[in-house]
Amino acid sequence: MKVLYLGHYADHTGWGNAALENIIAMNRVGIDVVPRRLSYKNNYEAIDLPQEVLELEKKDLSGVDTCIQHTLPTNYFYYAGKSKIRNICMYATETWDFTATQWHRYINMFKEGLVPNSAMINDSWLSGVNINLNVANHCIDVDKYKSFKQTSSVKGLEDKNSYNFCYVGELTKRKNVRAILQAFHSEFQNYENVNLFLKLNMSGRTADETLKFANDLNDSVTAGLKIRKKYKSPYIFCGHAEHNDLLSFMSQCHCFVSASYGEAWCIPALESMALGLDLIFTKGTGLHEFAFDDAIVVNSVNAPCMDAIDTLPDLYTSDDTWKSIDVSSLRMAMRGAFYRKDTLDREKIKARAFEFNYERTGKQIYGALNA
Repeated sequence: MKVLYLGHYADHTGWGNAALENIIAMNRVGIDVVPRRLSYKNNYEAIDLPQEVLELEKKDLSGVDTCIQHTLPTNYFYYAGKSKIRNICMYATETWDFTATQWHRYINMFKEGLVPNSAMINDSWLSGVNINLNVANHCIDVDKYKSFKQTSSVKGLEDKNSYNFCYVGELTKRKNVRAILQAFHSEFQNYENVNLFLKLNMSGRTADETLKFANDLNDSVTAGLKIRKKYKSPYIFCGHAEHNDLLSFMSQCHCFVSASYGEAWCIPALESMALGLDLIFTKGTGLHEFAFDDAIVVNSVNAPCMDAIDTLPDLYTSDDTWKSIDVSSLRMAMRGAFYRKDTLDREKIKARAFEFNYERTGKQIYGALNA
């Protein structure tokens, strides 16, 4: 079996990073994989791709009998080639019901597909998908975390006695950074030795533009709270950071907070676990797939998507449904994480994260290919 893998693995996005790790995982378990790049970005030149993947790209397409398409369903096509090709789609969704996107119509062109978490199989069926689906979890290179050495730091987080929350990811409506800011400023007083670190990026915006947007958002939240004259400023980093530097920033923290309306996975959250951080996340999102037993799950309710104007026109419309976190419960969750900082078994958290490695994902894909 020779597998053509089409994906956005050079785009340095969440989907791109997942595709990149999938390719490596497939190669590590002996799957004959031939990756080919797609891109949603104007700059198609890939940088910092591992040599392992660059070597795989040099392979020709002769003998390919299987094609995995890991892209938005609206970009799917049925690959025929000169002989009969087995076509498999791979996708992720962040809403409970995505019927309004019409994605199910594109997915149903295929006979089989791969999704990153088990709950998504049920969500897909509810959304009109009628093909055979298998789970292939996203993964990380666990060796990077087992041998991790801190190379940089965030000034202001060095105090060993402080407790530091963090969030790493996009500054979009779906990620709901507003809820994290609201809960943090509401729950913790200025005199408490507690901090919030945010590593943010926005598609199509420079680091300075993103920082201004983030500061404006924080000012909007604090102005709306009206509970004190002065609030503790979050530590905000925007723009590119080398991966080990990013891990260094996260290693200064104690708890990762995800308040997203929807998540298929959340690689930064898994990375935080690999560093031993506590985890708080929205109930009903994909983080359930890998969260450790003692992670703090925050109540949520089903709600129509709203204000997601920072994405594709037919995605996250008010006809779609996602999970809306309860901010009062998020406040209590953050307080609870702060109280248990000295009793948490952080080695157990790391061990749970290390389960989601190349071997696990590679074997899942291998099993699906040989089903």
